[in-house]
Amino acid sequence: MKKICLKCGKEFYKKITCSKKEWETSKFCSHSCANSVNANPKGLIKYTNENGVWNKGKSMPKGKDNPRYTRIEKQCLECSKVFIIKNYRKDIAQFCSKECASKYRDNGKTDINYRIRRSVEFKNWRELVFERDNWTCQKCLTRSGNGKTIDLNPHHILNFSEVEEKRFNIDNGITFCRDCHYDFHSEYGFRNNTREQLEEFLAVANEA
Repeated sequence: MKKICLKCGKEFYKKITCSKKEWETSKFCSHSCANSVNANPKGLIKYTNENGVWNKGKSMPKGKDNPRYTRIEKQCLECSKVFIIKNYRKDIAQFCSKECASKYRDNGKTDINYRIRRSVEFKNWRELVFERDNWTCQKCLTRSGNGKTIDLNPHHILNFSEVEEKRFNIDNGITFCRDCHYDFHSEYGFRNNTREQLEEFLAVANEA
């Protein structure tokens, strides 16, 4: 039975009486080819099989040349420097560094939403949402206890920045752990969030 060497592409043969295990594990035509790959796996440019050439062992392009590249450019509000962020943070990232964010606040240019989120009214709203939900993530149903601490986040069902009249409405909040909160916004973004999105997000957990 014919096989193709994964190193040099040369045809080689195995006896028809060889075991299934031997057939599946035989990948090279000689010890020389096998040893050269094992000694320097990064030096392998490509593998070939009966169906043609595939890219196992070949380095993927880096940066913008990679088809999976999803980062975008934004301009810092403080120093105007262009910085790179992951796509899911495009709606919330405003500064290129913590230093710029701190300088922006110290200069009195802090975004009003930032100040409100640190107000006593917001802290009271957060505590009431946590208390109503029994300090439990409503997605994965985890909570602190038995020596384990869960970082809880209050999530606005209708966006905090877009629906001002419901910012401190208890019915507009729900408790998530940090990971589930991240998962929600990774899937639905940070703008125009709706109750239908929340119901869909929670339904997946219930089905699981």
